[in-house]
Amino acid sequence: MTAQPVSRPINHMLLTVTNTGTKTCDLYYYPALNFDDAQSVPR
Repeated sequence: MTAQPVSRPINHMLLTVTNTGTKTCDLYYYPALNFDDAQSVPR
C-alpha cells in the first residue's frame, strides 16, 4: 500500500493497494485509518 498527498480536495490522500498474492483479495467500502489519538490530519 502507498499513500500520496493530492492537491484537491484538501486534507485527502490517495491510497493505492496492490495485491501481490496468488488469491483474489476484495476491498469493500473505504479504508478507515486511525493514528491513535491524533487530533490533526497526517502529513
